[in-house]
Amino acid sequence: MQFERYLEDDDGSTILLVLLAPQKMGSEEWSCSFEIRHGKREEHGSAGGIDALQALDNALYAAKRSLKQSWPGAIWCGLPIELAFPDKIPNFLGEDAYVKMAERLNALIEELVEDLAKRRRS
Repeated sequence: MQFERYLEDDDGSTILLVLLAPQKMGSEEWSCSFEIRHGKREEHGSAGGIDALQALDNALYAAKRSLKQSWPGAIWCGLPIELAFPDKIPNFLGEDAYVKMAERLNALIEELVEDLAKRRRS
């Protein structure tokens, strides 16, 4: 099983992100591989976790980093990579900090969406 997302580079060409199904590597470790294909260029990576979901989540985060480094102008459905693959809000600082960060992040996202909508209309 694999999961795919098609993105567009700033020159209009297609970038394909492929996340492969997580694989159990040992009694307490999982790994999830990804591939990024753009023309003749391919990048491969993987990430681990203590279960399949964590490995998949970590691989998606690693793929996002690779996309941002190698194709910083890439978009998905008209959205920049930051919105196509939103960052997670850490919750290890406690509920109050989490709620404040979530409120700030939501406000910033609303501003970005409004700016994108204005640019599309002009």
